[in-house]
Amino acid sequence: QYLAVMAAQDITLETIVELDDADFRELGISIGHRKALRRAIEALKSDDAANRSTEQGQRRQLTVLFCDLVGFTEMARRYDAEDMAAILRKYQERCYKIIEAWGGRPLGTQGDGVIACFGLPKAQENDAERCVRAALEMSDAVRALTFDDGLQLHSRIGVATGRMYVRGAVEEPGNVVGDALNLASRLQDCAKTDSVVLSNGTKRLVEKVARLETMGPRALKGFADPVEIWSVSGMFDIADRLDDQGPAAHEGLVGREEEIQTLRQLWEDAKGGTGRVAVISGDAGIGKSYVLDAVRSFVQEDDHIHIRYFSAPFYENSAMFPII
Repeated sequence: QYLAVMAAQDITLETIVELDDADFRELGISIGHRKALRRAIEALKSDDAANRSTEQGQRRQLTVLFCDLVGFTEMARRYDAEDMAAILRKYQERCYKIIEAWGGRPLGTQGDGVIACFGLPKAQENDAERCVRAALEMSDAVRALTFDDGLQLHSRIGVATGRMYVRGAVEEPGNVVGDALNLASRLQDCAKTDSVVLSNGTKRLVEKVARLETMGPRALKGFADPVEIWSVSGMFDIADRLDDQGPAAHEGLVGREEEIQTLRQLWEDAKGGTGRVAVISGDAGIGKSYVLDAVRSFVQEDDHIHIRYFSAPFYENSAMFPII
């Protein structure tokens, strides 16, 4: 929409990051689009800073997944090299698409193994959850791949979290170094076909959002002590997670009587025929869920229809996710 205007002013992708709100206003860009551009530019600057830091070398906590095909050696004997390359390409491309959709970075391949990390170039508080969700989706997607001769692929996936040393382009072999890579590889050896196994470190980060079952301590090659490992069968959706919190989640919260009374009055107005809409927003932990629980309590006294929709950070690019 604004390409012609920017071209007329000799603005390029390199110089647009130097523009401020006054420049955008002079170009005739609307308020909404100015805000969107500023967000995009700030995100670009943040990514550039993270990439520069990575080039210099840094220690980061990363969550790593290692996906391996079951029966690959036998498969390689059955197919000629060209056909095998086509099979691997289809498998890897499907895995990479899922990894990137969940915010991960592919680290390349090791034989038939696909390796990826979450937490680069920019760390997010739910990197481990994103990685586990990607692993579960990959497991299903690999099994669902179809081939003309009826071949069906199966995988095993290991996920581990730990401190890693990162330098240069992460896609280049040897530029991401740490025990988590080795551990993820060893963990997938312990996984059952079409399953995902987690390290204890990853388990601690996702135990409130994942359906987990202990597999006990296992002796792993290269590790002096037995390693506690966990299988993951699925993830709770956000509604389940909030329901599981129960009343105890709000213990210790005080106040909010004014907000609750305002909402009660709006409900009374609505019952009287005057339509009302309320939006409750604020930082995490200030009692929004507590207020909503209070609303649910007092509307129970009257006939009503209660509809709940939930979103989540990893669906930030799907505005309609809660309702479709």
